[in-house]
Amino acid sequence: MKSAVVLYKPSYLFWLLIVVGVAYMGLRHTFLSSQKKVLDHYGGVPEFQLLNQEGKMVTLKDLRGNIWVAAFVFTRCRGPCPIITTHMAKLSKILREGSRAKLVSITVDPDYDTPMVLSRYAENFHADPKRWIFLTGPREKVEALVVSGMYQAVVRGSQSGGAIHSTQLVLVDPHGQIRAIHDGTNPQVITQIVRDIYGLEQEFAVN
Repeated sequence: MKSAVVLYKPSYLFWLLIVVGVAYMGLRHTFLSSQKKVLDHYGGVPEFQLLNQEGKMVTLKDLRGNIWVAAFVFTRCRGPCPIITTHMAKLSKILREGSRAKLVSITVDPDYDTPMVLSRYAENFHADPKRWIFLTGPREKVEALVVSGMYQAVVRGSQSGGAIHSTQLVLVDPHGQIRAIHDGTNPQVITQIVRDIYGLEQEFAVN
């Protein structure tokens, strides 16, 4: 009888642990699901027509169906732009596999930043044009998109060119809706953007 009791206890404990483990995993899944961050909506990006670093026309329609991150920089910038563009470059490497997300850098100094100038700038950061595009065009069209359409500040600089501008990164969903805005100079911005891109990929079931 003593040996039978010894054999029975491990079996009972084993099944008890299984039941407790399953219950814990179920509760954990429920908790995490309830904690999923749903990104806000900040309005839609308006239609636009600009040129990329290859001199090809790019419109909002070309980006529909893709999640994309917009940055606002200019090639002569010696302030925050190198930091922002370096963060975009790191983001491009992280997203290289398993994601259809695009990166879009829009110049706020379009009078100087021609497609050729942007092409050289893109090469300095090893930008893959299939993943990361740089946009320019007539100043009024650029400002209509950046200022009026994406709610980002741009103040023209002196006669020597350049601008005082927003350092934010704007995350846009496949429907052209602005869903998140992050400080592009923040060292943690890459982690934040990747998290939000993953959330949108789950929301729209795209990859």
